[in-house]
Amino acid sequence: MKPPVARSVFSALPRLAAALILPITAGMLVGSGAALADSLACKADLTGNGVVNFGDLAVLKAVFFQTCTDPGPRCGNGVAEGPMEQCDDRNLRDGDGCSSTCAIEVPLAVVCGKGIAQGPTETCDDGNVLNGDGCSSSCTVELPMVAVCGDGFAVSPEQCDDGNLANGDGCSSACTIEGPLPLVCGDAMAVTPEQCDDGNVANGDGCSATCTIEPPLAGGRFPATGQTTCWNSSGTITSCTGTGQDGEIRAGATLAYVDNGDGTITDTNTGLMWEKLSYDGTIHSWGNTYTWDNAFGVKIATLNGGGGFAGHGDWRVPNIKELQSIVNYEIPSTGPTVAAAFNTGCTQGCTVTSCSCTQSLSYWSSSSYVFSPDAVWLVGFNDGNDRTDFKSYGPYYVRAVRGGL
Repeated sequence: MKPPVARSVFSALPRLAAALILPITAGMLVGSGAALADSLACKADLTGNGVVNFGDLAVLKAVFFQTCTDPGPRCGNGVAEGPMEQCDDRNLRDGDGCSSTCAIEVPLAVVCGKGIAQGPTETCDDGNVLNGDGCSSSCTVELPMVAVCGDGFAVSPEQCDDGNLANGDGCSSACTIEGPLPLVCGDAMAVTPEQCDDGNVANGDGCSATCTIEPPLAGGRFPATGQTTCWNSSGTITSCTGTGQDGEIRAGATLAYVDNGDGTITDTNTGLMWEKLSYDGTIHSWGNTYTWDNAFGVKIATLNGGGGFAGHGDWRVPNIKELQSIVNYEIPSTGPTVAAAFNTGCTQGCTVTSCSCTQSLSYWSSSSYVFSPDAVWLVGFNDGNDRTDFKSYGPYYVRAVRGGL
């Protein structure tokens, strides 16, 4: 196969001969190797493609060793050199507004969706033929944008649009903002008024089929102490293996609590519902102390007044066993010796829905000391120890309870 230039040379010879039969002027010696001035040879379509361009100049130089100092208009060089060229877009393609012969193509083909807005029929062209994105499928400006729920564009009257038509993800299937998460028992999300949600709708597993806390099963779920460490007789920590100590056996159900989101905590082992204590100066504030009589006449009476705290009117002072059940005996002095559910985020100003507080001091129980009935049992949450004191002494702290076995 001959190289392209050679083919151009042979096919161009008749045209080249004709181009070179012209008067010899000053400064132009045809065939002598000198540069040609503004001549017909420099403007001849030697390659026969209908255009005077760089291919023609290459033929001229290859055959007669001539170069043009001023070749004149050349289609495809990016410069519109009239009057022979009406346009020049630096290529020899048709269909882009400037033809392969550098003549203006009128009119351009109007094709909506190709990304070029060609008036007057097109007022926009965004490269697609979709509606609802500001430029319609017929390439006219959409004012305003069309609201299409689920397209990912929040257009009035849509409050939101997350690109789907699902509910429960913050933006509903109607593209309105969803408030609280949907109340669906069994979806593993405990949403008020659900007391619990363990991801199923089975009974007998601590959380009922209606997402309420189930009382403990008969003969089981007595709470463990929380102790997991063992010490020898010298008080040194030792391996629990084979000791038979509480830290090894860990009898009873693991301490477990649910924050109900309404200022109460439910013990999933005993079924007891406890009042959370706050740091805000209200009836729930952890700094409030009471005489034994006022524990009943003021604290409990207030909680049971009106509609009742958290919707319940059966709050009471816990007995000594109940009060001991929330002690975590793994926590050392100075406490507080309670699970995190009773001691979280306690900062000044926090409420029963944002924190949970416990003083490392003594709390009243409702259980009298039989050996001396003018005394009563208390639990000190500095070390988890129970003790007695006279009912006329104090004042001490109170945490209310309800329900249970």
